[in-house]
Amino acid sequence: MRPGARSIRGAMGAYALAGAVAVALLALVLWIGGPEPERCFVALPADSPWTSATLDDGHSQRVVERGQRIEAPPARYRVTLQDAEGGSELRTLEVSGPLTTL
Repeated sequence: MRPGARSIRGAMGAYALAGAVAVALLALVLWIGGPEPERCFVALPADSPWTSATLDDGHSQRVVERGQRIEAPPARYRVTLQDAEGGSELRTLEVSGPLTTL
């Protein structure tokens, strides 16, 4: 056996042990659950001139009707507001606080 072969084998074992510990720690964090994003709500008041609003984040759409509130993750949304006469208005909305009112 050449000199140094034993130290390389030992280093490889140390790296393998460190990798196994890191994977076990990650599995534990994912199993327990990591940090959750802040809960945010979007509300369309009952006295609003709009009958409904559609929030689009590019991945999914959420609809909130007049007098209701929905839970939405913090993000920037394209909002389409609809009124009773069939008209609509497009806006951009940044949802970041506990309650955002349209």
